[in-house]
Amino acid sequence: MPTETPAWFELPATSQLTLTTLNLMEHYEKTSNPFDFLAVAQLAYPGLVRCCNAPRPSCTLYKDRARWAQQPWRCLTCGASIDPYLADTEQPIFETYRRVVASLAHAVELKRLSADGAEPTPGEMRGLTIPRPVHVTSIEHMGKEVIVDPIDTLEELTAEQLNATYSLIYREAHTLHDGLRGRIRAAGISVVAREAHVSRSVVKAFVNQGTIPQTATIAKLERALTRLKSA
Repeated sequence: MPTETPAWFELPATSQLTLTTLNLMEHYEKTSNPFDFLAVAQLAYPGLVRCCNAPRPSCTLYKDRARWAQQPWRCLTCGASIDPYLADTEQPIFETYRRVVASLAHAVELKRLSADGAEPTPGEMRGLTIPRPVHVTSIEHMGKEVIVDPIDTLEELTAEQLNATYSLIYREAHTLHDGLRGRIRAAGISVVAREAHVSRSVVKAFVNQGTIPQTATIAKLERALTRLKSA
């Protein structure tokens, strides 16, 4: 879709890094504390900075993105000062958001999975996968496994209770009783209605139109199917 180019497209694409006691270096000790944040930029081309084997331009996290070039950029690995521009030019040495977005839009990666989903072998890894836009038409909630957290439980619970694992199934309202509808179709709407002592029109609307009757009616239909199955 056509859109205007954002103003921040030409700014350096930076990531945020947390300073810990392990990587708190000497040139940040006077201006930062442990667990403060740094801005880390990516070099546009390898070899632009040769201060060490793994140069990583960084500076203390700043709020005004338009003043990025005025920050004291240093190498996160060795601490050497880094000029954010190419020598005698106004060309930044950092990757911009425009460059990052463009590379993502045209990214091509090796195919990793076989057609049947099995673990691939080098001989089966053929072809390319290219990211393409996707339009979501429906979402199916598959559920989530929930494990009891001892922190949130009472002290008198047993070890078996603390280790209990169960599943919470999330379903949309219109798909909640799809299984029951299918069982009623297989048994016959009229047969189930007579066995459950429920109006045929109510059962028909539930099965064919997706209506949701009262909980008591659902329970009658479930019991009727159980009796028919055991008969």
